[in-house]
Amino acid sequence: MKVKDRSQAVLISEIQRFTARGTRIISDGMASYPRLPEYGYDHGVVIHGKEFVNSEDTSIHTQNTETQNKPSGITEGMVS
Repeated sequence: MKVKDRSQAVLISEIQRFTARGTRIISDGMASYPRLPEYGYDHGVVIHGKEFVNSEDTSIHTQNTETQNKPSGITEGMVS
């Protein structure tokens, strides 16, 4: 899916459009994501500059997620 930009407003809107509340979303530390819990999502964070598995909760990692998202992940670009 392409989005017009990766701002918090755009990403939250797209997440709400395609993702059920209560879903666990694991992301990097990008500033667009910290408010996900306010919208009803379980949000786990892995900051790759620091670690690849969250040291406080080892079930939070992106090792499987990134390979699943490569072919169809969200990318910044023009929305058609």
